Amino acid sequence: MAAAERGQLDSAYDLISRAAKAEPDSAPVQFWLGEIAAVKARSSGFSVGAFLAARRSRAGFAQAVRLDPANLDYLQGLAEFLAQAPGITGGDRDSARAIAARLEALDPVRAAVVESDVLRAGGARERRGADSVIARLLGRYPADRLARSAAANYWALTGRLEQAEALFVELVALDSTDASARFGLARVLVEERRDPRLAQRQLRFLLGHAALVVAQAATPGAPGRRFWFSPGGAWLALGQTWRQLGEADSARACYREALRLAPDLAPARAALDSLR
Repeated sequence: MAAAERGQLDSAYDLISRAAKAEPDSAPVQFWLGEIAAVKARSSGFSVGAFLAARRSRAGFAQAVRLDPANLDYLQGLAEFLAQAPGITGGDRDSARAIAARLEALDPVRAAVVESDVLRAGGARERRGADSVIARLLGRYPADRLARSAAANYWALTGRLEQAEALFVELVALDSTDASARFGLARVLVEERRDPRLAQRQLRFLLGHAALVVAQAATPGAPGRRFWFSPGGAWLALGQTWRQLGEADSARACYREALRLAPDLAPARAALDSLR
């Protein structure tokens, strides 16, 4: 986990894969295999490596749940994988929905997060249903940090960038050490192509506080529990802010650092190539 957060994703993936093979009955090891393999799959584009990593991610989450079926983190991790992954790599929305129903009695906030993921992956009518799930979630738990973080991320993923930005700003104001909110705010600002200096402040904080990022990502039940952050992605976003400011040399340096940390990060490669 710490190696991946420092940007050594390939090393972390290899280490956790070997650990999972050596300790098949360790639920925490299997869970982190699921988390780290999921990031590896997302960062590897459309490749055989991405396919294999995704399959390994599902296997890790599923084994963690078999070993400790009452652990909410493990249940949520498996459900979110099933909801988001393509069927060819093991995604299964019906199974994800079944876990969401199980979570409802244990943690309704997590259940709503999973249910919104399931619906968001469906057709137009289901996507409207996801909007309703998030609206009810905020209505029932307006002060809950996980609910607010989930809503902000949902709005960002579905293109409601102004709503997402406003909520991320509130979350950062409430807790300046909230790394998940800071990264969410930076990503939204970059996508909006607005206030690159503010985005830079968020990204520099994250890149300069690796220990804090690791601690938050490993905290059970916290908004940053999921492996949501990678230094390569942060350097890519930082490069985009410099590009928006017209500083091509600084942008190139950031893209190169992103590729040094994550050689398979296709958007960073494309961004660097576009500046040549």
